[in-house]
Formats: sequence, structure tokens, C-alpha cells
Amino acid sequence: MLRKEDLFLWRSVVDNTELVTEEKPADRMAAEGAGAAAATRPDDSIRYRMSDVRVVKAGTGYSLPFLDGSVMSFLATGADTHETVSFWEFTLPAGGQGPPPHVHHGHDELFYVVDGDLVVHTASEPLAVAKGSLVIVPRGAQHTFSNEGATTMRMVGTFSPPRFEHYFEELAKEIASRGGQRPDPSVIARLYGKYDSELAT
Repeated sequence: MLRKEDLFLWRSVVDNTELVTEEKPADRMAAEGAGAAAATRPDDSIRYRMSDVRVVKAGTGYSLPFLDGSVMSFLATGADTHETVSFWEFTLPAGGQGPPPHVHHGHDELFYVVDGDLVVHTASEPLAVAKGSLVIVPRGAQHTFSNEGATTMRMVGTFSPPRFEHYFEELAKEIASRGGQRPDPSVIARLYGKYDSELAT
């Protein structure tokens, strides 16, 4: 059952509002810009106890450059959630393309569009996803996505279980080594293979 407290926490992420809470030091290091080198993963020695309630404020996620100038920011990683789920925010510039069509075999995904418009390309058809819509991507479903609108698209979502978050760390290093350019599909395919995923054939 959804509690009022859960709804307040969700709205604090989606609407960029802040809950009134005790001030605590940040535990996330962010990379600056899509072409920046990969951010340093938070040090486990400064993590809060699992029993602590805390707020991850807007702009303090663990951010990594992704494809076509997009940025993936993790607000909660598996280490924060007993390895049950990652919660992230993703921005994709106008005209940006996601990875090649692919399938995940080890996790399920949710996408909730906060700003702009998203197109999710399935095995059978493209699906237009407007602001305020939720996309459910079960493991085994072929998909990719693009931003065919005129403004930046922003969405939040989950990986469950969260192991796939480490793919973004490795890909960020590949992007940084290429001066911010998109790696060859063979590089993406190799990394996908490490995380129970594959490019569609």
C-alpha cells in the first residue's frame, strides 16, 4: 500500500521540491557536462546507514555522461536499497538517440516522462510517450528510445534489480576516452553482454 510519505518522496524527485529534513552532507560526486570524464562512484565509507531516512536533493545525483549528450544521474543505487532497485533521472537533448535496439534479460525497467516527449521504439512499432506517461519495459522486451521533439526530454525511472547501473559507469569511461563521442556498437554490445543484455538482431 502506498503511504503518504512515499508519495511525498516521489513528488520531491519529480517536481524538484524539497522535504523539510535535517541537513546532511552530500554523498554524491557528479560529472560536469555530457563530455566530462566519468564521475567517481560514492565512497561506501560515507554512506548513511540503511535505517536512516534521507532526501537526495535536486542536482546532487551521481551523474554520468551517456550517448548523444545525454546524462544519466543516479539518485539511489543498489547499495542504497539492499540491491533491490536503482532510481535515476535521465536527460536527452532534442534529436538525441538512445542505444541500438536491445533486450535486457536480467532486469525490468520503468520510465516516467517528466518533461518533453519521448519515442520508445519496440520490436513492432514506435510508441509516442507524452509528459506524465509511464513506460513499463519487462525483461525480454526489445526496445530503444529517441527524442524527436524540439526540447530536452527528462525522465525518471528504475532498474530492478539494479546491477545494470554498472553498465553506465563502464560506458561513461568509453565515451570519455573518445572525447565525448558515441562508441562503436561493438563496444556497446560487449558491455551489454557483461550485464545480461544483448543488441537485437
